[in-house]
This record gives sequence, C-alpha cells and structure tokens, in this order.
Amino acid sequence: MTSSGQREGRIASPAEGLRAAFAEGRPALIPYLTAGYPTLEGAYEVGETYLEAGADVVEIGVPFSDPLADGPTIQNTANRALQNGADLRYCFELASRFSGRAPVVLLVYYNNIFARGAEGFLREAAEAGVSGLVIPDLPIGEAKAFREMAGARDVAICPLVAPTTTEARLDKVAEAASGFVYCVSVAGVTGRGRACRRGRGPPEEGPGEGLRAGGAGLRHLDAGGRASGGGGRGAGRDRGQQAHADRPRRRARGGGRLAAGAQGGAGRRNRNGGVEIRAWLSKRREYSRSGGKGPQVPDTESGLASTDGVFTKCESCGEPIYEKDLANRFNVCPHCEFHYPLSAPDRVRLLSDAGTFEGRDAGMLAGDPMGFEGYGERLAAAREKTGLDDAVLSGTARIGGHAVAIAAMDFRFIGGSMGSVVGEKISRTMELAYDEGLPLVVVSSSGGARMFEGVYSLMQMAKTSVALSRYMTGSMPYVSILADPTFGGVTASFATAADVVIAEPKARIGFAGARVIESTTKERLPEGFQTAEFQKEHGLVDRIVHRLALKNDLERFLGLLS
Repeated sequence: MTSSGQREGRIASPAEGLRAAFAEGRPALIPYLTAGYPTLEGAYEVGETYLEAGADVVEIGVPFSDPLADGPTIQNTANRALQNGADLRYCFELASRFSGRAPVVLLVYYNNIFARGAEGFLREAAEAGVSGLVIPDLPIGEAKAFREMAGARDVAICPLVAPTTTEARLDKVAEAASGFVYCVSVAGVTGRGRACRRGRGPPEEGPGEGLRAGGAGLRHLDAGGRASGGGGRGAGRDRGQQAHADRPRRRARGGGRLAAGAQGGAGRRNRNGGVEIRAWLSKRREYSRSGGKGPQVPDTESGLASTDGVFTKCESCGEPIYEKDLANRFNVCPHCEFHYPLSAPDRVRLLSDAGTFEGRDAGMLAGDPMGFEGYGERLAAAREKTGLDDAVLSGTARIGGHAVAIAAMDFRFIGGSMGSVVGEKISRTMELAYDEGLPLVVVSSSGGARMFEGVYSLMQMAKTSVALSRYMTGSMPYVSILADPTFGGVTASFATAADVVIAEPKARIGFAGARVIESTTKERLPEGFQTAEFQKEHGLVDRIVHRLALKNDLERFLGLLS
C-alpha cells in the first residue's frame, strides 16, 4: 500500500486509460457491468472477458435499490445482484480483481457512500484499486469537500454533463473533473430516454444544441477525455452525438447481448470482441464525419452483427440469459422455459446415465452420388462445425440403469436432413436393438430428406421402416422423442411409428411446411398448426414433456415397458 492507502500496481486515473486509446487514434472502450450480475462468480467472468477483449477502462455499477438514472434493464440486473447478495464489500473485491490491469471506475449512488461514511468508503475504494467514481446524485456544487477527500487518495471524480447542460455549469464541471467527463447522450433514464433538443424537429435529427454546446464547451478538457454514454441508441442519434463528442464511450446495456462482441460464451471467450467493437466505433465516427457518405454500419442495439456473448437475449421472452445458465439447463430459457435446439452430444448427455454412452458406427461418411454442386463443401463445413460425421449420433447407453440403443439427430448438420449415412446408422441402431434385445430410443430433429442425395435419400424412408418393422416384432419398447423441428421423410417414417411418441413443448412437427400447405390448399391453417400441442390434441403425439423432465419420464417408461 502507498501512504494514501492506494493499492500498489493500480492504474492511477481513468484518464490514463483514455489517453492511451487516443494516442492510438481510436475511441476508448469502457464496458459496463453490474456487480453481482448474473451471479457473484459470473460477474468476475464478465469482467475478465472485458479485459481479454481489450477494455481501456472497466465501469462497475454498484447495485442500488432506488437508482435515479438507470432504466428498467439495468435496474433488473441490480435487483438480481442484490438478491444474489452483492454488497459494497463484494463490489470492492470485484474491483480489486481488475484494478491492476485496467482503470476501474465505480458508478455508485451517494446513499452508499453516506451509509459507509465518506472517509471509510474512499479508504476501501483506494485499497481495492478503484481509480474513479461516477456519482449521478452528487451535485457538483455540493461535492467540493468530497472531491478533496477523494483527491487525497488519488480517486478521480468523473462528473456528468447532459444535453441540457449550460455553459456556466460546464465551467464548474471543468473545474471539478479529475477523471473523464461523462457526457450523457440522452435526456431521461438509461435505455429509455429520447434525444434532448432545444429546437423543434423529429427525434431522428439527433441531439440538439445542448449536446453540441456541451461538445464545444468541453474541448478544453481533452487532457482528461470525454466519454459518451447513458444508453443512447439508434443511428441518427449516434451520428449527431459523435459529431460533437469526439471520443465516444458506449455503455453496454445488460438487457440484450451485454457488451456484444466484448464477451464470449461460457468457456469460449471472444478475444477479438474489443477489437471488433473498436472497429465499429471508428466506422461510426468516420460515417458521421463524412456527412453520411462513409461506409454503412449496422443499426442495431449493439451495433454489431452475430457475435458470441456471455449473455444472450431470449428470442421468445426477450429477457437476458447468462449463457452458462442456458448451457446448464440444456438450452432451456430460465425465464420462459423456451426450448432452444440441442446438439446430439448434449442430447445424449441429457438422457443417458453419466459415462454409459458408447458410440457405434463411427467413421461412416456420406458420398456425393448425384454429383451435386457444392455438396462436398457443405459436408466438410458441417463436419467441422459439429464435430460429427453426419446428422446423427448413435450407440448404446443406460437410462436409469436400463440398457438401451439410442440415436439422436443433430439439426446443426445440414438441417438434420436424412441422407444415406443417417438412414444407415438409424437402421443399424434398430438392428442392434433387435439383436441384443434392447429398448430403442430415437430423438428426431430434422427438416426431412437430404435433397443433395436425391432418390438415395428417399430410399432411407423405406430402409428405416423395414428395420423398424422387424424390431417391432420383438417385445422391447420403442420410444420416439420429437424435438423442434421434425419434418418430411423423418416424420413420415420412423419418428411417428413408435410405442410412445413424446414431443418437447412447442416443437414443430409435420410433413410439409405450413406455407406449402396453404399455397396448395388455398386455405388458412388453424393457429398453432403443426406444433406439438396441436399434434397431441389430434392424436399424433402421446405426451408433451419438458426437456429437463425427459430423462425421468424415460426411466419410468422403460421400467414399465421393458
């Protein structure tokens, strides 16, 4: 420790992180995380990912029950963090994990400081290596004593300015700032405000004179740097904002894909994410300065196209999901129970007893009997993507102690389509079950026949049906599980010819697609047509079972029928 209580090795000021970025001729990247969200340990992983992605400064939000400026998205993350037990001591510990590698700034409401005592709070902050504070509810005019105490411990104060900030107040901000100046890009709460305009005109015109004046009035603060944030969104708004705030800072919003690109999925961090975000920021600035004639940039909330993330946004309920939670629940949303696709290896892991699966018929590779242009390349790409030889994984396993023959299809492999290899492996699984007297479990997820193999693919319907008819002469049960989607020749052959047909909730099941049927019959189809619920109501499906209950259901059936 230094004499002031500062942690040794910390970067003394957030301004240094910004200056380093500016010296390289690029915008600074200051990602935001809520301490304790999605879990106490998960927040550490998020911060580590930010650092690996190249964050120049890390902003940590101290969760508070009654914030003044945060919108519903960040409030939700703060509420969950508080439920997780994130207190001020935890926040300082979190900051100390990162402060030796990048400046750490706390966004904290003054209630927390007051309750701790200003001296005590600053002492703990300095010991944790905190470089700066953003305090939304501490007015500049009332902050002199606190600024002096913070300065004695080398903790910078990062004041805020808004689109409506006057010239007189800008002078006070300039005098008070010891870190960067946080330029709020919208008037209102984070993620919900609209661009503030002193004049008239539609919101698409972007920020009005307030932010323009603020940008001009703050140019003498360039030694510290200006950071733009506060949940601005939309291309029109950003163009106006960046034209007058030369060094934008994008605040990652916890609702969608949090700091998209700056994070990787559970166990697979995207180390190039920070570079990607920086490149996007530079393109946006180039676009705005060119008067709209520069290269186009994505007009999305994150501004980025498809990227892996520690968080993802549920396509059903729209809630943010920690990807590790999603993986632990076998791709079932923890908020609305929406079932995402599941790979064949994960499907086998879900259903079978740990360590009991033994693969069969590995190394079977599809040929190109039709000489279909590009088919060979598609096969190679699918094998590399999935790690599978084809769209099915087969073998033997135990489920609740019962030995079974099992096959699971994988929709990632050319839509789970049934070509010659898929048909052969499923037929061999049925023959194995017959020869060894094993119950048979097949999980289907397929778009149907593989058009690249023409008639050879259609022949697999007959092959699997013959193998199944032979198996059904025995006494062992066949359980078919239909996952989303199950269509075409798979539905018309082995998938629906079982002793028990189970479907996952809302799985789409049919032969031809709904649009094809409507265009052929010239009639509107009923609502929910081809869903698992519709098929159960009309007798095609016996049971609809939640994915996380499937193993218990199978154990019960095998115990009754084997």
